[in-house]
Amino acid sequence: MVPVINLLLGLAALVFGRQLFWLFVAAAGFFLGANLATQYLAPEPAWLATAVGLFASILGALLAVFAQRLALGIGGFIAGGYLFVFLASYLQLGVNTESFNLLGIVLFVVGGILGAALVSIFFEVALLLLSAVLGATLTSDFAGDFFRLNDTYRLILFLVLIAIGIGLQWALWSERPGQIKDR
Repeated sequence: MVPVINLLLGLAALVFGRQLFWLFVAAAGFFLGANLATQYLAPEPAWLATAVGLFASILGALLAVFAQRLALGIGGFIAGGYLFVFLASYLQLGVNTESFNLLGIVLFVVGGILGAALVSIFFEVALLLLSAVLGATLTSDFAGDFFRLNDTYRLILFLVLIAIGIGLQWALWSERPGQIKDR
């Protein structure tokens, strides 16, 4: 269930993450909640990871509606952190995206701080980039597992999806520059 939800949230964040910023934060919350539940509550039933992810997703969406800048900072932190870990795992630096070791935690925190800083300084552009990255990450993870792609093809798919996400979101932004539809 979690992979399908990751795919759906990934595709939505890839295309609409900047316009529907609460969706970006909800997708980041679901991803983080489901991954932490899978990692730390592993002997529990599979539905528990989905439930924790959905709870974190709803919490993130509510936070995005009522405390926009804080929620976007948290979303930027999660997206930036996971991007660093994702890239380190593809570069085979001894980091696994499913269970973090000390290096993974350090990379996640460093990437998270950079992601949160990007969102706070360059709000619109950073939101577009990070939502495209988060969407590409979730989508390529699902597609890579589903189609059993090797690391090279996963990385190519990831980069192509980022480019598609940026292009689509930029085109949607060009129609109404400077406006987020949910504000």
